[in-house]
Amino acid sequence: MNLRALLEHIECGFCQCRLSQQSVPTMRRSAITSKSAWPRPQGPGCCLRIGTYNIQVDHDRDISTWREWQHRRPLAVNAVAALDCDLLLIQEPGPSMAVDLNADLGPEFRVQTTPCDPAMWSPGSEDEPKVGQAFDGNGFIWRTSRLQLLGDIQTVWLSRTPEQPSKGVPTAWDSSEFCRTMVKANFKDLQTGRTVRAISAHLDHHGETARVESAKLVMAHAHEAHTEGATVVVGGDFNTFPEHEAHGPQTYAALVDAARVGGFVDVRAAAAAHVDFGVGEDSWKGWPGAKFCRAENRANYPDPVLGQDSSRFDQLFVHGSEVVSFTGVVEESSWAPASDHVPIVAEIALV
Repeated sequence: MNLRALLEHIECGFCQCRLSQQSVPTMRRSAITSKSAWPRPQGPGCCLRIGTYNIQVDHDRDISTWREWQHRRPLAVNAVAALDCDLLLIQEPGPSMAVDLNADLGPEFRVQTTPCDPAMWSPGSEDEPKVGQAFDGNGFIWRTSRLQLLGDIQTVWLSRTPEQPSKGVPTAWDSSEFCRTMVKANFKDLQTGRTVRAISAHLDHHGETARVESAKLVMAHAHEAHTEGATVVVGGDFNTFPEHEAHGPQTYAALVDAARVGGFVDVRAAAAAHVDFGVGEDSWKGWPGAKFCRAENRANYPDPVLGQDSSRFDQLFVHGSEVVSFTGVVEESSWAPASDHVPIVAEIALV
């Protein structure tokens, strides 16, 4: 099917799910099965370690604080090294942050992001500070000895006009004033020869309709990417807040419904082991004491609706046919202040 037909197919499946269920639909997923310390040894040679990680953009609200990028930069490098992922889907770092990470990580890893709003990076603006949410990017970090990028990273805007930069009402439904994107990349696994297709997405924090429609669009691209002999991973910051009022559970439900149509599942549903590495399932921590931080979310939502979590704003999806040995949220004090999120990690057997 072409992309338009896939979207129509997802829309049809989406409506059927809504008609058949009275409450927010949920996804069957494994409960946490064990507790373990990090690091975790790499699996056999056919295993590919993947992850998704929002590394906060160099934000204007953090100027002259310890959260400025210059202070978080070495911590982000430590995080990438500690996670030991072959492929890490990243959200928020713009091109200048990617340049910094490339320089610091050295030849073992390659970092590439594309700007969500290319106009903010137009020629002639090189000397302007690239600070603030308008300078977000999305992309990937990969181990060069394991994966080879095939072609270019492709940007898709989460809007009614996904082929061109777009934002705000009405082009991007009811979204905020920021461009929101997913990026797609194809890799060759140098160990098995298998094709790995990855989608890294960042949904809007404001728009309710925007997040639902963006979920459908992301999963339509995942469905399109899934062909025989290819492994597809979809991850990102989907802003799946715990509050109904903030449309968080509804956003997760939209992801689940759209994923199900294409045979994709929450990685927790596919994993043989769902591991608690010390922070449960909550990938959003926020900054200490700040509104909506993890501690506040856990206190306010001790029993979130099924299929939703108190403070898991990030998600990772794989096709249901994939063999996933483990998944979990990873956080270590030595590098956690690199961002207000912490990563979700999983290991897939490429067979």
